[in-house]
This record gives sequence, C-alpha cells and structure tokens, in this order.
Amino acid sequence: EVFFIAAKEKAVILFAGDLVDKAANLKAHVITELYNTFDANFKTFPNTKFVCISGNHDLTTRNLRQGEALSIMSLFDNAFKNFHCLDMNVKGYDCFCGGGKVQVYGIPFYDKRDLWINHLKIIKENTREGYDSILLTHQTDTTQPRPDIFYEDVKDFGMVFNGHIHNFTQHAPNFYTVGNPLHRDLSDEGKEKFI
Repeated sequence: EVFFIAAKEKAVILFAGDLVDKAANLKAHVITELYNTFDANFKTFPNTKFVCISGNHDLTTRNLRQGEALSIMSLFDNAFKNFHCLDMNVKGYDCFCGGGKVQVYGIPFYDKRDLWINHLKIIKENTREGYDSILLTHQTDTTQPRPDIFYEDVKDFGMVFNGHIHNFTQHAPNFYTVGNPLHRDLSDEGKEKFI
C-alpha cells in the first residue's frame, strides 16, 4: 500500500525505523519473505525510493559511535538500488519534491543522548545551502519518561520525523513522532493509525 501511494504521488518513502521486531532474533524464512516483499515492490514500482534509518529493533548491535551498529537495514541497502539507509550517511540524500530541492538526513537509534547529539552535530555541519531539510530520527520523545530528543535540538530542520514511540504526536509545526502505522498491541487500542 505504501509503495502504491508513493508511486501514484511520485513521492519518496521516508521511514523512521523499526522495520522489524528484534532483528537479531529473525529466522531465515522471515528475512527471505521480507526480501521478497521489497523485491516485488521495487520491480512493480521501479521509480520509487525507500529512504530510512535504523530503529532500535532493526539493530543487531549497539550504536557506540556514529551509525556503526549492525542493522538489517544495511542488508536491504546493499541489495536494492532504490533502498537508501542513512545511518552512516551524514551528507544526506538528495531528492526533489514539488519542484524544490530537499536533503533528507538520518540518525539511527542511539541509547545514549550524547551519542545522538554528536551525530546530530555532524549532520548540522553537513547541511547544504539552498535545500529544504528533512531529518529522520528514532529517539524517545517528550511524551515518555526520560526523553532524549527535544524541539530545541531539531528546530533548524524544515521537517523532523521521529520514530520509536508508537503513538502519533505533533510536537511543533515541523516536528512529528510518526507513530506506528499498524495496531501492534493493546496500548494502541483506540489510536488512529495512518501513513
């Protein structure tokens, strides 16, 4: 459905992490089916781009420095030319939307705020003049105990899409925690889900 909508709108799919649940525990048949699903979608929609970061569930090791952790996202980044994982890419991904130049930046999940802040600092040093900017990130927002991302951190970006928390929240006009597109457990009961 997401690929169909993106192709129809001539849009880039932006994904803020947690493609899978516990990547380190995935069985081979699950990885194969996920690969086949992406393969079929990229064949059906060859001009659609999937731009993402790794969430905590996508990682098989911890991030101790800039995007160094192993992630299932890197498997698909290597397998498909239209799959772009931004974990290690501090220069961002160029795309054109509505006639304008847009640079998409990404920061994978970090379990320590200072590591996330260091990665953010490097990205800010690499932002390009003349481009609108979008940041994908995957951190604990202010709706939760012990948040590690605040509007002040990201206010300089044109748009910010944060993953990690399952419920949609608009923190500022340009800062969203996107939530989960599907009902995952009872804590999602009664919550509207969307893409």
